[in-house]
Amino acid sequence: IENFGSMDIICSDKTGTLTEGRARVRDAVDGRGQPHPRTLQLAAWNAALELGLSNPIDDAIRARLPVDPATVHKLDELPYDFLRRRMSVLADVGGERLLITKGAVNSLLPICSRVELADGSSCPMEEQHAALMATFERLSAQGLRTLAVASRAFPGRERVGKEEEVDLVFSGFLVLEDPPREDSVETVAQLKKLGIQLKII
Repeated sequence: IENFGSMDIICSDKTGTLTEGRARVRDAVDGRGQPHPRTLQLAAWNAALELGLSNPIDDAIRARLPVDPATVHKLDELPYDFLRRRMSVLADVGGERLLITKGAVNSLLPICSRVELADGSSCPMEEQHAALMATFERLSAQGLRTLAVASRAFPGRERVGKEEEVDLVFSGFLVLEDPPREDSVETVAQLKKLGIQLKII
């Protein structure tokens, strides 16, 4: 108790401590931050077919855009792992076979060779990379969780390997939020008044 009373720095996590711990899909946007339904649709197919670890992000995606099981069929899956920081599904969507990948922005962008544009066409990644990173940094500065979503046609295939997560077309960002707890502002203000620094880890 004596040591507790003499602390001048508190290290805290964020999710579920300063926030409600409930992920919610706020938006799906293209590389320039404009609303992009295609990104949400790809993320919804990916989340609906994912059978790996249950997680609040996929739950939030499924809640935002439920998928009719009759419209999409899973052929294969590359589960999420903490080295790749992404997960992929190979899906048959109305006869079209797509590899759909979502994951951390910094791990997914390097395996994308093209960027989908607003009119449905695509251009080389190097032409849009700076704009994508500017959008990502702007969203992150607002305290929002941002995932990247990408895909590519995979005709005639029923299996996929991790080495084939390449040459994807970046679709957009899935933007998630976890609202602050009602008492967080008051708590942080009290710590500051007491001269205690708060470090988020």
